[in-house]
Amino acid sequence: MDSYLHNQEGRGVNAVLIELAGGSQELAHDLALHVAFKRPPYLTRDAVPEAEIVEERAALEAETRNEGKPEQAIEKIVEGKLQGRFFADRVLLDQKFVRDESQTIAALLGDATVVRFAQALGFEGFPELQAAARDEYRRARESGGGGSDLSSPPLFPIDQTEFEAALA
Repeated sequence: MDSYLHNQEGRGVNAVLIELAGGSQELAHDLALHVAFKRPPYLTRDAVPEAEIVEERAALEAETRNEGKPEQAIEKIVEGKLQGRFFADRVLLDQKFVRDESQTIAALLGDATVVRFAQALGFEGFPELQAAARDEYRRARESGGGGSDLSSPPLFPIDQTEFEAALA
């Protein structure tokens, strides 16, 4: 397990926790840094809600038609855009590694596995969101992750002090 905390003007604005099975501490840290930069909402393609895929497919189909592509090629073009753009933007394992864009996160992992990850964005001044984030984080910690579906990580605002205290 490792973490990454991105500071801006002396305050944490982006914190990531990542848990690996079979990977090194260095790999976990590199992945935490990657998640902080790329902000993937999902770990795997299976974690992406079907409704989100259907909505994106419809938007890509409309975009492709507006580009004037031949009708018989639209389905194949849309599928290519889903694979190469949509999933590559939203799914951690499909993303290109920020330090070496010639390989995906899945390739970088080798035999290691991402068990789960979470990202917290620090937006001070929103106490009701911070309270909700703390409650969500505590529930996830208390359940040991077993009762929560962490294949889609929580992305929530929380202030740095409270986040660090929750980790202690």
